[in-house]
Amino acid sequence: MTGTTLLRGNLGTSVDNVFTLNPTTIIDTRVNFTFFNEIHGTPAQAYSPASVGLPYGSVTEPELPYINFSTGSSCGSFTSYQCFGDTSSALDPTTSFQVFADVVKVLGRHTLKVGFDGRQYRLSVQNFGDASGSYTFGSTYVTQKAGGTAQTFGSDLASFEFGLPTSGEYDINARSDYHQYYTGSFIQDDWRVSDKLTVNMGLRFDIDTPFREKDGRTVNGFNPTAINSASAAATAAFKPLTVTSGSQSATLSTFNTLGGLTFPGSNNGAVYATNSGYVSPRLGFSYSIDPKTVLRGGFGLFVQPETLASLASTGTYSSNALSNSEGFSASTTYTGSTNNGLTPPTNVLSNPFPNGFVQATGSSQGASTFLGQTISFLAPVQHDPYAERWNLGLQHSLTSSTLIEFLYQGNHGVHLPIAQQNINAIRTQYLTTNPYRNNSLSSAYATTVANPYAGLLPNGGSNNNATVAFSNLITPYPQYGTANVLEQNQTIGQSYFNSVVAHVEQRSKHGLTLTANYSYSKLIEADTFLNDEDSTPTRRISPFDHTHHFTVGGTYNLPFGKGKTFAFGGSRLMNELVGGFVINSIYQFQSGQPLVFTNDLVLAPGATLRQISNKPRNTALVGSGNPALSTNEFVTGNVAALTTTQCTATPSACDGSTFINNGAYVDHYRTLPQTLSWVRQDGYNNLDASILKNFDLVHGAYLQLRFETFNTLNHPVFAAPNVSSGTASNFGYITSTIANSLPRQVQLGGRIVF
Repeated sequence: MTGTTLLRGNLGTSVDNVFTLNPTTIIDTRVNFTFFNEIHGTPAQAYSPASVGLPYGSVTEPELPYINFSTGSSCGSFTSYQCFGDTSSALDPTTSFQVFADVVKVLGRHTLKVGFDGRQYRLSVQNFGDASGSYTFGSTYVTQKAGGTAQTFGSDLASFEFGLPTSGEYDINARSDYHQYYTGSFIQDDWRVSDKLTVNMGLRFDIDTPFREKDGRTVNGFNPTAINSASAAATAAFKPLTVTSGSQSATLSTFNTLGGLTFPGSNNGAVYATNSGYVSPRLGFSYSIDPKTVLRGGFGLFVQPETLASLASTGTYSSNALSNSEGFSASTTYTGSTNNGLTPPTNVLSNPFPNGFVQATGSSQGASTFLGQTISFLAPVQHDPYAERWNLGLQHSLTSSTLIEFLYQGNHGVHLPIAQQNINAIRTQYLTTNPYRNNSLSSAYATTVANPYAGLLPNGGSNNNATVAFSNLITPYPQYGTANVLEQNQTIGQSYFNSVVAHVEQRSKHGLTLTANYSYSKLIEADTFLNDEDSTPTRRISPFDHTHHFTVGGTYNLPFGKGKTFAFGGSRLMNELVGGFVINSIYQFQSGQPLVFTNDLVLAPGATLRQISNKPRNTALVGSGNPALSTNEFVTGNVAALTTTQCTATPSACDGSTFINNGAYVDHYRTLPQTLSWVRQDGYNNLDASILKNFDLVHGAYLQLRFETFNTLNHPVFAAPNVSSGTASNFGYITSTIANSLPRQVQLGGRIVF
């Protein structure tokens, strides 16, 4: 039993009362309640751990443990077996309450509107994770000898039958219950200054409280100067270090031991702090220059309340809440063999945790919580994101049925949330800026040194060992080693959007209706970090920038048949044969979006950014033709690193100052932009068309037959080429279409209209 199930249930009710007090006054009041329940389940819940021989009392979620077979490539592949169970079971119910009221009053040339909007949001999060345990089986215990060759297929199943996992984990995850309040008050005046000029003025005041956890089971930030339980001993144990490899050396002379998580001081503690309120003005106007020409414009601020979700690179918020409950949840790591399988472990699958489980400590350890482990927290101080929007447009009627319009519009997004930043990335001064791979520096950082935290981080895994790699100590917070310390939703991002739009509309005349739009736009954003070590987001052309967008759609009633230009003398036969035909079509063109270089690729000797190009419709097979991306501008080799002796003899071959044919950086400060405005993937080029035929029946009723095609020209939209790794065999090649690029579809239909 494997896989997941998703059940979503929605229940809501609303009561709305509109009361007309007098001919110039209307009062609207509304109360709303909505409950949304999301259940992530698994077929494995049909079985308890006891049914497969595991102690039932050791689990908090009655479902099969997760069993992973790891000898092959992945679960269910040709060289492996299907995994059992699942680790994504969760309960995520949400509830919202709303009270709304407004009053509309007409006073002469003024239409006033005053209102209030109050809401409460409730969110519960229960992620079970490895609540029944997860166990991975490999070839460690069934390989003939140390250094022997593992079996290609079946060794993981053999280990499973012996009950000998190679790794595993058991989770006790806390439930979190959050709530938040929002209030908004507004006033608006629509003022008809004259027959030619109308002005709209408005003001809104929003208060968005932070989310609070009912029982205080949450972290609420990170204090970089907090003293933790390991600070004093680690400071005393530290001695300045210098490591060397080839011509590269690095010295660590200062050592920070401070820093740790913070927690709310009481129940209903806020997860973060927000601004105390925000005033949003709005102003718009409409002016009739003459009977055929109208000038319109406006400006406004629009606030987006903060959420417990992350803003993905796709521009949408995640559906899973950001619930950070370190200390209130606990994980127990399965202890297998301590000598690479020379002797089998005593902790077998039938009793994998004989010493019990690590229990949650809550906030009792303060800044010492989760030392040596990955932690995450929401930015302690956040600001409600808002948008400054403006537009100016001119509309003119050429004839009684033809309209043209020109519009400029802009948007400046302010205080946008940044998904996350690892504030424990290697300090900037220890990163190389050389143009090529610096093998010597990487080797130096891998040098084993004495660990000042030895024995001080009992749940820190290898961070608690007597020795660690030098790289563990050159992070800002070495008490976490190289584990991530993730700060989420810093509201310091921005975006800039500008566009001009031309619109033509032909209202129905001589059977033809036509609408066409063309827009030229640019979207720039600064809502992600190029390097985790950076203090400000990188400014880039947005991955969602589409410079050109053109749409035209029309309907044409062919001029044949009864009541048309060519009536054939009123012949009923000719009317049935050639009359009543209608042609519809919609054509859309949109230029492609920029490629996103997610990883730090190495440029070839002499290559510049402007030389990088992409042919978005070049779909040559991998290895049999030129790739779509100009891969000659990148280092694509994957030669073995030179030995220490070779690097000492020829330092420049290993320090990254001269070309080495290895396509991956290590410990490098990135300068390659994430996007380039002139390097784009395939655009959208689509035509939908249909033909309709109407057959008159009786008393105004008619039969309509429809022949419809979607993607009429069968035009695929290709995905971006692979740019994840310069050393990949398919680097620069296009190997798929985008998810919603469907082949031509044809459908026939009919209906009777009466």
